[in-house]
Amino acid sequence: MTASRNGADGPLVGVAIGTTRGPSVVLRIAEEAPEVRSVVCLGRTTRALPISPAYDAFTRRPTGVIERELGHGAFRADVSARIDGGESWQLGFYLAHRLAAAGRLAGAGETPGRWIWATGALDGELAIGPVAEVARKLANSADWLAARTREGAAVAVVAPEDAARLLEAADLPAGATAMAESGVERVLAGIGLPPPAAAATAGARRPERAAPPRPGGRKRRRAATAAALALVLAGAGAAVWAARLPPFDPLPDRAAPGPSAAAPAAAPAVAIEWRVARPAPGGDCGGPAGPEEPAAGATVEGRACRLVAAAVNRSDAAVFVELAAGFSALDHIRPGRRRADIRRGAVAPGGRLELPLVPPERIGPGFAARAVALAAPAGAEGPERAAASLLDGRAAAPAGGARTVSELRLAPAGLPAPAP
Repeated sequence: MTASRNGADGPLVGVAIGTTRGPSVVLRIAEEAPEVRSVVCLGRTTRALPISPAYDAFTRRPTGVIERELGHGAFRADVSARIDGGESWQLGFYLAHRLAAAGRLAGAGETPGRWIWATGALDGELAIGPVAEVARKLANSADWLAARTREGAAVAVVAPEDAARLLEAADLPAGATAMAESGVERVLAGIGLPPPAAAATAGARRPERAAPPRPGGRKRRRAATAAALALVLAGAGAAVWAARLPPFDPLPDRAAPGPSAAAPAAAPAVAIEWRVARPAPGGDCGGPAGPEEPAAGATVEGRACRLVAAAVNRSDAAVFVELAAGFSALDHIRPGRRRADIRRGAVAPGGRLELPLVPPERIGPGFAARAVALAAPAGAEGPERAAASLLDGRAAAPAGGARTVSELRLAPAGLPAPAP
């Protein structure tokens, strides 16, 4: 993981988009040729996310706000976790685009001294509109927010103005600043970026991490935030609502810990996701897996041509993963055929290691697909023996690593679904 550093025009800032599944970090925003459609991909893979058409409309004239402000409308954005729909991603992507244009968006593997967690829709005038399930998004981001503040980073939690009570009720960690906003101006000011009108007037395309510093820009920001700096130094981490304080630009960058204050490295965060391929009309199993994506522990009823188990790296750094998956049952028709398929490899932040499985033609009650992922930091000794832990749990997590287990219950047509 790269240490915190400054961008072309100020300190790097990371952006996380709040979703109902947890935060999705913006890993990169790169310009594409103007004739290309904008796309959002999962973890620098070729897997385009369902919001890509809406993202293209959000970036491109005449409907989009990004081309109007930055002079370019075609981009590829990479995120660390799925974003399936809705409009609550718009605020986070807008802020990420503004930071990227200034050369200040923290990329994959970098550790910024400050973060923005955002949820909110934007209209054509950049007013922040209401979105659903803010409380659930905050709850599912609680561990991530706590981890960032434990690292010493300053975090701004930004939501629409009508979510002020939800922010106030949320148990935010010390070091996180709550902001219930009706527009983007105060958030931009808090990270040292000009207001939308100034950005649009400038009209310059600024390539990723290549913007020259503005003369006197740092002095202007320091003067504008001097009073807030004194408040932050007196009591950093106090929550603020609406317009009571300027946001969090004056918070200092994360100081490098000395030898006695060094925190232990966080264990890799690896999740297991499933996809299911169903027969095409007529019973053909030649189609691709998906889009059916059952949650872990769910029951897949009826015929499944193929399952795909995927170990997803939700850490901020690359990890080495061994993924093992196979089938077992309390009443297996062919118990002697128990075995596990295995796949190993390095997985980038937000990336995935996939392992396809073909169920036996005949299965009985209590039949299940199980997967185990062992993960260790990249460069460390790789995890081993995931297959041994598939059925009996013998393999522990590797040193400094993590062990994740997931299961899908299968109920063939004509048989009752197994009890949880």
